Amino acid sequence: LGLYSNNIREKALQILLAQISLHETRHLIENLIAWPDIEIQMFLNELMTLLNPIRLANPEVRSEPCIKSYCKLLSPWESNSLHAFVEFLTEIAQALKPTQISIFIHSGVLDFLLHVYVTNFFDPLADFDSGAIHRTSYLYAACQHLLTMLCEHQLAVAAISDHPLGALWPALAPLPFPVHGRLERAAVRIDVWNSSPNPLILWRLFAIFDMMGDYTRIIDESLLYDICVDLLQLSG
Repeated sequence: LGLYSNNIREKALQILLAQISLHETRHLIENLIAWPDIEIQMFLNELMTLLNPIRLANPEVRSEPCIKSYCKLLSPWESNSLHAFVEFLTEIAQALKPTQISIFIHSGVLDFLLHVYVTNFFDPLADFDSGAIHRTSYLYAACQHLLTMLCEHQLAVAAISDHPLGALWPALAPLPFPVHGRLERAAVRIDVWNSSPNPLILWRLFAIFDMMGDYTRIIDESLLYDICVDLLQLSG
């Protein structure tokens, strides 16, 4: 990293992101996991920074060459534009040795998933489409698969449990990090919001407003409970 000009690096990233959007990543992953651990970590962090859903919500960011390259070759059947990237992350995690899982965790994947959650798994690169529930559920399923795979490693379970993601992630399906009973879960969520930056809280409120205003949507009871806990805390 840092050996080439910004122009050369950006052109290379554009091609790599195009490959990711096409789900043609086998050779990319085979070569990537042979890199030194620190360089794998830095590369993944750069990609997750580029494709962070909060960042992508800015219309100016969507016109960046790397983002345009990623979007250009996405299949029209791709239900959520971030699905290809989350699937790529899952394949990376599966390809790494168990001793390398720590570099994946420290690459920023938990923060990335947290931002996906607070934006309610919306598609940041699609035109606004109220009622397109499949877009959120498709991405949720991909993220849930990634977390399930990570939780095969005790180190990952411990890291998730200590991260805000462990307290906030939807309790729709069982995962081995603590979800707690309802009262304890509510207390833990409150602690997380008390220490969260305002932009993250505002995104959560925006996502709740979007969910509650979508009359085509049937919201699971556990999600409604989390919504009520969050609104009562954030209105205090």
